[in-house]
Formats: sequence, C-alpha cells, structure tokens
Amino acid sequence: MQFEDGKRNFRLLFGDPVKIETVSFQLGVTTQHAYFRPDSIFALDLWERNEYGTKEWRIYIVRAVWPGERAARIPQVEPGGEILLYAKGKNRVQKVLSWLREIEKAGEMPAHLHPDLYRAAHVRFLVNLEPRRINEPCGRLADFLKEREHEAYHR
Repeated sequence: MQFEDGKRNFRLLFGDPVKIETVSFQLGVTTQHAYFRPDSIFALDLWERNEYGTKEWRIYIVRAVWPGERAARIPQVEPGGEILLYAKGKNRVQKVLSWLREIEKAGEMPAHLHPDLYRAAHVRFLVNLEPRRINEPCGRLADFLKEREHEAYHR
C-alpha cells in the first residue's frame, strides 16, 4: 500500500493481514506492507493521477495463494494472487465500491465471504449487470421461487 499526497493512493479496502509494516519517507510518501495467510481474501484500490486528472483507477479482489500454487501478477502484490474480481475505470470501480458498501451494510465481512461470490460478481460486472445481492437466492432455489411467483401471478 502506498500513499503520495495528490498523486497516488494504493490502499487495502478489506482483508485480515497477519502483519502490517509502515514505512514513511520524506515528501509525504508512506508505504505499508501487509502480509496475508494463504486463502485469505483481500481487496486493493489502486488510484493514480497526473497533472490532467485521474490517470488510472483499478480495484482487485484477491485470494492469497499457497506456496507453489499458480498466481497472477498483480500490482503491489508479491508474489501474486488469484484474481477473484477486477474492475478498471472510474464507473466500474465506483460500482464495485458501492456493491462492497452494500455487503458491509448487510452485516457481512467481505474478507470472510466465499470466493465464488466474487467470481460471479466479476462476470456480472463485465457484462454491465448488477451482481446478486448478498442474501438473494440463486441456483435451484431461485428458479423454484421465480416459478412459484410466476404461477401465482397467472392464477
């Protein structure tokens, strides 16, 4: 994680690090190193600007991998991780941040949710659909409820 006033803010949105080390430099630069156990889920918000405004804005939701397990290269993450959800650009990142706030309002801790929730949300965000709400049924239960609702409507 890194912060440079007015230039860059790479921050941890959520996660349960085992250890955090903070290093402060002159010129308003602060760097933190967060260490996670394998299978931990965490999110990074990477924002950077130049003299013309926002240069890049990305969000990653990542699962920390086990030693020897394949990993994707992710900025600010060593040795890498499994990308569960990725969004780039102001509008997409803001949608993901809003969705994460809804999850927290529902009383859930994003770091403790199943990785499949993030994988499914990633696909839905890619095609500009809203992801399912955290308490919304899916799969066979959702199909059953929709069918029952349809039958009640047509009586």
